[in-house]
Order: sequence, then C-alpha cells, then structure tokens
Amino acid sequence: MDWQCALGLAMAREEMGEATHLFSMFGEFPTLLMAAKARGLRIVSEVYLLLETDRIMARERKQFPAWEPESSRYDSLGEESLSARVMLSHSDLLICPSAAVRTDLIVNRGVRPEASVVVPYGVASRWLSLKPAPKRGRVLFAGAAQLRKGIHYLAMAGQRLMPRIPGLEIRVAGNVSPGVARQPACSSLTFLGRIPRNQMQDEFRTADLFVLPSLAEGSAEVTYEALAAGVPVITTESAGSVIRDGVEGRIVPERDPQALASAIEELTEDRAKRDRMAVAARERARGFTWEQYGQRLLLALDRFHRAPECPASAESDLPEILSPTRMEQELT
Repeated sequence: MDWQCALGLAMAREEMGEATHLFSMFGEFPTLLMAAKARGLRIVSEVYLLLETDRIMARERKQFPAWEPESSRYDSLGEESLSARVMLSHSDLLICPSAAVRTDLIVNRGVRPEASVVVPYGVASRWLSLKPAPKRGRVLFAGAAQLRKGIHYLAMAGQRLMPRIPGLEIRVAGNVSPGVARQPACSSLTFLGRIPRNQMQDEFRTADLFVLPSLAEGSAEVTYEALAAGVPVITTESAGSVIRDGVEGRIVPERDPQALASAIEELTEDRAKRDRMAVAARERARGFTWEQYGQRLLLALDRFHRAPECPASAESDLPEILSPTRMEQELT
C-alpha cells in the first residue's frame, strides 16, 4: 500500500488539467482520490470484489484450517484496507459488476442504493462461435482451486455423487496448492493444473456442465465464458453470474454440498432439461459481450455525469435519472 500512496501523490503533483471526474478501480492509489476530491473532481469507483471477502475467508479458514494457511489474506482488497475506506468515503458513484456486490455495499457498508449501479461484465464474441461437443457427466470447474472459489464444497459434492453417477468426471482447471490437492475429499476431483487460455476453449467445448460454488467474487468471468460456450452453469449468488436459476442453469446456496450435488445430478440425469439450458445459456451470453459492456458502462457514466453532485455518503437521494429500477431496465 505504501507504493500506491506514493505513486498516487506523484500523480496528484502532476496536476489534473481540466479533468472533472476520476475513474478508480477499487480505490487504487487512495492519495490520488483524496487529492482529486479536494480539487472538486467527482469520483467514480468500480468495486470488482465483495468487500466482505476478507471476513468471509477468515471464517472459512477457521472452519477448514488444513486447506489454506491462516496467513493467506485479502487485506489489499478487503473491507479494512485503506483503498476500500477511501473509496467508500470519497466516491460519488460505485459501479458494481453484479447485484451481489451492490447488495454487499448497501447492506454492509451503508451505501445509498441510488449511488450505486450494476454494470455486468462481458465475454469475447469469439466464444459464441465454439461448437459444443459435451461429454455426458463431464463437469468443469475453472479457476484457482481455493476456498474462496468453493473447491472444498465441490469436492464434498463429488464424494456424494461418484457412487451414484457412472462416468462422472469433475475436472478442475487452475492452480492447486499441495494443501488442497492432498485433502481426502479431493479424491473425487481431477486436477488438470493451470491450462493456457488458448486451450481452455476445448475444456468448455467438451464440458457437460460448468460449476463454480464460489463464496466471494465480483462477477466471475468464467461464468460468462461457460454461457457463451453453451454450457449450463451451476453457481452461487456470490459468484455474481448473470445466469437465471432454472433458465441457463442453477443457483444454489453457498456452503451447501448437498444442494450442489443435487443440482449436478439433476442436470446430468435430465438430458432434455440440460440441453434446453445449454441453448438458453448461449442466447443469454449474446446479450453480454464486451462490446455491450462498454455501451452499458458509457450509459451509466453519461447519466451520472448529467446528474447533479450528490456523494455516495449523502443522505439525500440522487435524482430519478440514476434510480436503480430505471438503470436496470436500460441495462437489461
């Protein structure tokens, strides 16, 4: 954090020309935000991760101490970091990639609903041209095999399912630590290690289902890629996905291996339902390309620019032009 503060001060010394706004990623370079605010600039910050992440993970590591060391923390991004504190106290608008992040800010941080907006992420259009060739019973997890991603709950779900579903294969594409790999529950998982991004498309193309039982995200990019590849997604609210429960996949409760196992079994066994969701998944992804993300972001910024000054911490409401209902209608 010291280097961020030093660099922020260095940037502030260069003056800000005729700038009227500053866009921040999670309050990076907090001293720059403070200087900009002091000079009258309006601050827009993107909150790309749940601020509750550090607290969530502290509880999880206490419950599963053998999986990850206690020293593995998210202080650089978490709720107690200087960047997060400055972001919350100095931002006029907070841009969230998912409803989960926005709800976290409103419920746990006291941010006014009118001072936040959801702008979902997107996926590269090339994913939409993949030709799916799913192998029945092949379940894909993509990302670091860690507690934050819910790898332990996937392992426990796998233990329940292996005796019941012949040919079930749960493939984990991503870094895995020895502490995770040696857990007895992980005998139900096939660890592929880190796979180059140009080879991941084959993993998605041949997947029957995609599963991400995450405990804390912003809006996981891999869920967009799965949708675009035509793969039904089983995930949690905390993953920040744009899937709709029962349409493009299933949304299950966090920390519930039984619910996770039931959703995997449901879609593995009911092929007609699985195939309907696969078609719906690709159709859903067509509405969330990176080009559309850019359009949605510009729309949100334009509406904010035309609204009168009203900081996120103020008690008075922003005008209707920034109302969550209207923004959600425009962004859908």
